[in-house]
Amino acid sequence: MQGLPLIDPDTATGAARAQLTAARRVLGVTPNLARAMAHNPPVLAGYLAAVDGLRNGRLTPGDQAGLALLAAQHHRSEYALSMHAFLAEKVVGLTAPELTAARRGEGSPALAYAATLLRGGAAPQAHGLSPAQVAEVVAHLAVNHFTSCFTTAAHVPLDWPRVALP
Repeated sequence: MQGLPLIDPDTATGAARAQLTAARRVLGVTPNLARAMAHNPPVLAGYLAAVDGLRNGRLTPGDQAGLALLAAQHHRSEYALSMHAFLAEKVVGLTAPELTAARRGEGSPALAYAATLLRGGAAPQAHGLSPAQVAEVVAHLAVNHFTSCFTTAAHVPLDWPRVALP
């Protein structure tokens, strides 16, 4: 299947244009992910609201970036993995060993808990997380599951340096 066509922010109109403008504000760029989601402006609006809202959570930026990497790895989304690896390194400042550890669900209690959830288990107390942290981990996994599913289903072309899946 060919991917969804990408909507050009410079020629977009109406709600699609408004959401692509919002994507640039929230994400700092207008990635191909947003350009594909703009076919349904409420979908892009919901995605942006979730991403923007979770930034103000209790988890550190490193844990937030790590959860995105873990989810992308788990769902085998090359686009999401490439995007989140770039952002984790260049924006958050994670090192190469931290990027690798995050993809395995290692490096913090939040990542260990998320890895347990992705493997079908659940025991937040065992990881020492508060109820608020548990809720936030689950929310990050949900948003990143959507990202991985969308980019895979829509065949979104890479606009980030490629990170290959093993």
